[in-house]
Amino acid sequence: MEVGKNYTPEEINLLAPKLFACPSERSKKIKAVPQWKEKKNKSEGGGGRRRKKEKEKEKEKEKEKEKEKEKEKRREEKRREEKRREEKRREEKRREEKRREEKRDGKGRQRRNVLIIQIVQHYLPVFLVFSLPFMNPLCIPGFTTPP
Repeated sequence: MEVGKNYTPEEINLLAPKLFACPSERSKKIKAVPQWKEKKNKSEGGGGRRRKKEKEKEKEKEKEKEKEKEKEKRREEKRREEKRREEKRREEKRREEKRREEKRDGKGRQRRNVLIIQIVQHYLPVFLVFSLPFMNPLCIPGFTTPP
């Protein structure tokens, strides 16, 4: 240290350990460390090749995990779609089987005929009751009794 010299904060930081060290340390010459040789903190990002490689490997693993998840989603979607198709096929087969049975038995027509007969039987009396006032022969045009 020189008397009367103004030191910068960086120089003070470099000199401080030497100033407060034991007398044997003070006698040693103080060497200024070039900036390119100064060690950087790990938090500043000067980690070195190994850390960079590890980070890259971790990133690649993450990407692979993401790809695997996407593949699994696609597989699951394909399974669901296949199940839907299978269910539609089964339903179509059931319907076709019912049609074939009805054609074999001829019951389809019979059922329809029975239904029509039931409807007519149910509604014919109602129709007749409501149509009685109009069945009066005097109401029919062209059919009149002489006065």
